[in-house]
Formats: sequence, structure tokens, C-alpha cells
Amino acid sequence: ASGSEDGTVRLWNGATGQMQTTPRNHPGSVRVLAWSPGEHRLASASNDRVPLWDGTNGQLLTTLTGHTGDVRAVAWSSDGQRLATVSNDRTVRLWDGATGQLRATLIGHTGSVQTVAWSPTGQRLASGSEDRTVWVWDGVTGQPQATLRGHTEMVNTVAWSSDGLRLATASWDQTVR
Repeated sequence: ASGSEDGTVRLWNGATGQMQTTPRNHPGSVRVLAWSPGEHRLASASNDRVPLWDGTNGQLLTTLTGHTGDVRAVAWSSDGQRLATVSNDRTVRLWDGATGQLRATLIGHTGSVQTVAWSPTGQRLASGSEDRTVWVWDGVTGQPQATLRGHTEMVNTVAWSSDGLRLATASWDQTVR
């Protein structure tokens, strides 16, 4: 899949390089793409919206709305049942991956949220922000579990280890923690 500044999402055949579907119009420049596990659905993001597409034929399934700022990142849980989105509106939102219904709005960051990642089991979720913090949330209830501090600039990447026991964070302060 590819997304473009011209507001299109395209699905491609990885083996042949041929476009599989006609370009799909998007509500603005495409900033983020994320396949669900099994590649049955594709989430894209621009502005304050997150369209969900059928991964086979490229048809629009639904559009997630509710953020009041640009969506910066999206992440599917490992079972594909939940989708997390983060935004300049300082929130993390949890959505039902099948229906697109909003399940929870997680509030705690005091700056634009830039990155989000599910732990391998989906039990925890980490988000990083320009407020220089990383929040760890309960992936089921959405309750905060920890706030990690120490970076002196915006946190732009978070990643869980494959066993889910360690979390790596990277920041514009040129450190990895």
C-alpha cells in the first residue's frame, strides 16, 4: 500500500509491482498507513480522520472520526481487534477494529502525541509525546499504568520488545532509552 500527498491510497501487487486497485480518494494528504494483522484491513490517516479500507479490494469500509487535531500515528493490536490512534489533540483513542466504534479516549499527555505501539500481547499500549513523556496504558481498560520521564525533547518513537517486557523510546534529544 502507498499513500500520497495528492490524497490517494493505492494497493499494489508486491510481486509484480502492478497497481491492484484504482487510486482511492482520501480526505487530505496521506500521512500514515498501517495494515491489520492478516492484512484484511488498512488504516490510513490524514488531518483528523482515519479511513479503514478493505485490504483486498481497496473499498472504503468506514472512517474513524473524533480527533480534533491531525492524526500522527496508528497501530493495530496483534489480534486485529483494536486500533489505537494518536493526534495533535493530545489524546490516544482506542477503536474497535471490526466496527470502527470508539471504545475509549485516553487523556494524560499535555502535548501532541506522536507515536503509539501495542505490546505483543495487546495487554499494554505505549504512547510518546512532544511533552517529553511516554505513557503506558492498560490495553484493555485504557487506564494509565505508568508515566515515563527523562527525555529532554519530544518522544517520536516507542517500540516493545518481542517478549513485551521492555520498551524502547527515542527522542529528538538524540537518546534512546
